[in-house]
Order: sequence, then structure tokens, then C-alpha cells
Amino acid sequence: MDKYLLSEAHEWSGHWWLPSAPDERIAGVLSFDPDEGLTLRLIGGWTLEDDTPTESGVVRDDRMPELPLIHGMSAGQLITLVDVFITKIERFRVGFRGPADATTAHAMTAIVGCHLDDPDSTVFEGAIATIENLSSWSRLSGLRSEIGREDDGTRVNRISLTPIQPLVAEYGDLVAKLFDVQWSPRNEFTRWGTRASLRGTVSIQVTSDQPRNLAGWTEELRSAGDLISLCGLSACGLMSIGLLLPATPERYREDDPRAHLRNEVYVVQKRIIRPDPSASALEGRHFVVTLDDFHFGTLMQRWFEVRETFSAARGMVLGLKYVPGGYVETQLIAAVAAAESMHRALDSPGPMDTAEFKRLRADLLAMAPIEHRDWVASRLPRNEPSLKDRLVDLARRPGDFMSALVPDAERWAVATKNARNDLAHEGRTRHNDIATMAAVAEVTAAVVALNLLHELGAPAEALEEALGRQRDLRVAADLARAYFV
Repeated sequence: MDKYLLSEAHEWSGHWWLPSAPDERIAGVLSFDPDEGLTLRLIGGWTLEDDTPTESGVVRDDRMPELPLIHGMSAGQLITLVDVFITKIERFRVGFRGPADATTAHAMTAIVGCHLDDPDSTVFEGAIATIENLSSWSRLSGLRSEIGREDDGTRVNRISLTPIQPLVAEYGDLVAKLFDVQWSPRNEFTRWGTRASLRGTVSIQVTSDQPRNLAGWTEELRSAGDLISLCGLSACGLMSIGLLLPATPERYREDDPRAHLRNEVYVVQKRIIRPDPSASALEGRHFVVTLDDFHFGTLMQRWFEVRETFSAARGMVLGLKYVPGGYVETQLIAAVAAAESMHRALDSPGPMDTAEFKRLRADLLAMAPIEHRDWVASRLPRNEPSLKDRLVDLARRPGDFMSALVPDAERWAVATKNARNDLAHEGRTRHNDIATMAAVAEVTAAVVALNLLHELGAPAEALEEALGRQRDLRVAADLARAYFV
């Protein structure tokens, strides 16, 4: 599965061509850098409609053509480049129109293992990924270590590897599986001795009997990464991505077990979060909740619902983790927008009865001068809670334990409302300094995260316990006590 880690550089030498001209093949090298993405350097090039001769012999500007697909072949592997844009065309003869002598292009995605006829081809039956911290979050491992003594006093140092049954969840046409991929023991002889190693990696697979395109499946995998990030309040990137094509029994003998297995191809692309397999994993105390707090089947069913209902709030609050730092003002606006978006999605009742609101609105419009009625109507669009009321409700909704995070919900809500309104409506920070705005952003993001986990079905006792243990929540609680009490 992790043949092409997205944290590592890769390179493919071969021939490349346009799907519309399969006989016009150009030699070149495709390289992947986790920070720079995919770059294709060709020894030559194609005659493209937008080619323009220049005095320098080099074309490098906004006139460069974009190509939906490029096909390639490297060491027997089929490769499809998706969303390609030419960045440089070089000709050694000045003013010459025709095939280039050298071409440089960048691609958004490479699919190693197949050729697509269209970027949106719905040919994939599933997707599979390894995700940072998925193993430590799930605790799904067949690796066991034992240090001790037998009854007869013999010292025991043992590492065992036991197959683990996958965890399965279903929702609509989707089937999600969490499984432990295990590598057999391996001995390595060195000058100073012998080293034995075992390895296991937890992966997630999502499949459907209704094929989807590349974008559809990568979104499903990104959503799985969001779940782990939310549970740990820490950015967790995709370390490897695979797509599943239908089985090809015609290529094998009937008794070959591969005949009925889906064919896996690999996706290589630059990610917003660059994964780092060498970094220390999040330990249990760094997670707000782990799979120990959920039944996997129930969790995934709830996640499929929560991620859609609260998609905007999820994206904004996790965005603060995925792209940390930046201006405090930006963080504050994103955190408060996430809170407001989430409360709207809860569809909470308005401050008064609907019929009473309609009567009151009609009376006020009737009393207003004709020339000002549109203005009055715009100030009373809907029967909905104020921002302050929304924030107070979110600070109490998951349970009484929320008082440990926001001891004075009213005061925090007022400070948050004022800070947002100052920035959004007046363009200045009249009420707050930078430190107070940073506290508003941190506490508000924590409130939204706990509400999302509450909607996900996390036990109240697990959330309460995490408030005294999890690093980000402890920081948010300290800031709430310092600034909003």
C-alpha cells in the first residue's frame, strides 16, 4: 500500500504522449517532490495550438496551454498525469514554430498503474490510504511485546505478530474497513550483530458497488484524515493513497487467488499537509477520543452524517490545524465563522414562536415609513438567535462538563461577538488587543471541536476527562479562565 509514500521523492523515466496522439511519444523524466509537487521534463515536445515563436527561443508566460491528461510508460508501468499545465517551452532555433526542443510541465496528480481516458472517469471501485496516527488512534495492531520470566525463572523477551480481523462499517453504498497490514519478520545481518524487525501498519479502505472518479475517492480519504485530525486536534496527513480498479479474472488462471482481487493503482500528489512518517506518533493522552471510545461501525455511520451536516464548520476549524500560524485576525474570523456555521446547521429554534415573529415583523413594517420599509425588512430577515446566543448555546450544549472549558459562557460569548464584529464590520480591534483575540480564537475553536465530537457520539465522560489531559484543550481552558472570567 505504501509503495509511493507522499512524504518521499520519486522519479519515473520513460516516454510520454497525449491521449489524442499515442504515436507521438516523447522521452522524459517525471519527478515528485513533496514540497514542489510533480514536474515533467521532456526532451522535445508536442506541437500545441498555443505555441508562439519568440525572439529568445523560450516561451514562459500565461499563454502556456493546459492539458487535462498526459499518458506515460515507465519501466512497464502505465502512468496518467491529471491536470497538466505547460510551464516552459524551449526551442534552440529562434522564431521557429513547431515541436519544442525541451518542455517542462507540472501536474496536479499522477496515477501510477493505469491510463485514464478522461479525468472524471468513474472507473474506481474504492480507495485505500495510510494516515498519520491512524495506528495509535485505532490501537488495531497484531504486534505484541512481552518481557518477563516463565514459571521456571527463564527470562522471556518475545515479540509476536498475530493476524487481526478487519473492522467493518457500512453506510449507504459505502463499506469502510480498518485493517492491519503486517510484514513478516526480517533478519538483517550487520558487522556488529543481527537485527530482527517486525512491522504493522493500519490502513483504511472505502469501497462501493457504484464506481466513482478520482476526485470522489480522494475526498473520501481526506474525510477519513479529517476524522483522525478532529479526534487528536492535530493535523494528520495522508501518507499514501491507492485506488481500486475492478478485478480482471481474464488475466489469470481460474485457481489463481488474484483473479478475483481488485487491482490497486497508486496516487501521487502534493498535499496541503506533508506527512512525516519519522515524526513521533500522537500518544493516547494527546487524543481527545480514540477508537476505544467508539464502536467502529457506529462511529463511521455517524461520521458520514456529521461531515456532511457540519461540513463548513469542520473545514474551518480543522483548517486552523492544517495551516497553523498566520494573522490572529484570520484565525479569529475562521473560528467564529465555524461556530456560527455549526449552530446554524443544528437548526435550533428561534428566540420566539414563528407565528409571533411573523406578526411582530408585519407590525413593524406597517409602522415604518414607506421609504424605510426595505431597510427595516433587511434588519429582520429571519427569526434566529443572535451570535451571542449561538455561542452560549454551543458552550453548554455537550454537557455540564463544558464549564471546565468555558467557566463564564456569557462573558466569553460577549467578548467573542465584539471581537468578530469589530473586525468584520468596523475593520478595527476596538475592544481587544492581540492577546485577547488569540484567546478568543483558541477557545472558540475548542468549543466547536468538542461540539463536533459530541455530535459524533463521543461519550461525555471521555470529553470531560480529555479537558484535563489533552494539550490543546488544557491551553484553551487556561486562556478562558485568564481572559473571560
